[in-house]
Amino acid sequence: MADTPDNLVSFVIPAHNEQALIGRTVRALSEAAQSIELSHEIIVVDDTSTDQTSEIASIAGAQVVKVSHRQIAATRNSGASAARGEFLIFVDADTVAGRNAIGGAVRAMQRGAVGGGALARLEKPVPLYAPLLMLLFRFYFRVIGVSGGAFLFCTRKAFDAVGGFDEKRYGGEDMAMSVALQQEGRFVVLRPLVTTSPRRVQNSSGLSVLGTLLVAPLLGRWAFRSRGKWTRLWYANRHPDQQHGLKRCWFSISNAIALAIVLVFALLPLWIVPWPQALRDSFLGDIRMVVGIFLSFVGLTLLPAAIFIGLAAIHQKRWAPRVKFLALAVVAAWLGWRSVLSVGWFLAKLGS
Repeated sequence: MADTPDNLVSFVIPAHNEQALIGRTVRALSEAAQSIELSHEIIVVDDTSTDQTSEIASIAGAQVVKVSHRQIAATRNSGASAARGEFLIFVDADTVAGRNAIGGAVRAMQRGAVGGGALARLEKPVPLYAPLLMLLFRFYFRVIGVSGGAFLFCTRKAFDAVGGFDEKRYGGEDMAMSVALQQEGRFVVLRPLVTTSPRRVQNSSGLSVLGTLLVAPLLGRWAFRSRGKWTRLWYANRHPDQQHGLKRCWFSISNAIALAIVLVFALLPLWIVPWPQALRDSFLGDIRMVVGIFLSFVGLTLLPAAIFIGLAAIHQKRWAPRVKFLALAVVAAWLGWRSVLSVGWFLAKLGS
């Protein structure tokens, strides 16, 4: 069958200095597509690389498009403009997608979905907190029905309808795209996982990673309007650094604290269910009190998050996602208000 836009799948890979991983990513896509007899093209969008990214991608069989954006949303859009297919699949340069994810994406779009995505797992070795954090993210992403950018797909029609990726964002453009696509029709989160590089958690301390994730709800879309402090996870050094001396010691301490914090959130039901008075009066009760105070301060971020979720609900065109987002906004607002009361009580106790 000839490769026509109606049956052609276009893989779009944004890349910047990805010579270490781009060949593997392209070959994995090509082998998976060929194994299911999928007509396809692979487009690597080289955004101002200073290494051998373009050459390696070309040798691996990809079409290379060179741009000078240094912004992932614009780079993704440039790849989509160069693509000829009706089905667009965006894959990060450090991500390996298998035939199950690729086949599932194509089948979903053939059956009427406007888009969707596959969630990711991290390659090893990684800090201990990272797999647990990813597990929590996969759970919440499935609940709200969105996907990250490691593997995100949509039809050409839906891509054009939402205007592509938001080029005002230097991060979080994948989540914004997921929400925008939900307004156009059915958005599918696939069961198969893709595998992605752990370099973000290897290059950043655990507290830095968690800090970015916690502050984002407070700043909302303004956190990602420029290449600044809150977008370092996306634009920092692409390859793991060798840590020595004080830096290595700090990373170890920071990652250990991050593990404790992630465990607190993973065991959230344990801290909110009623405890017998005997346990409340024990050492475990003191731990619960400290955890409760910490969660109350963190919970303050739910109030601005509720505002942004509510605004997203208002802009939804379809009732199913609108109801889901409104329910989430109500829950976030209620939990945020409870956190305000708890923090107020705690501060009053300190002052008395």
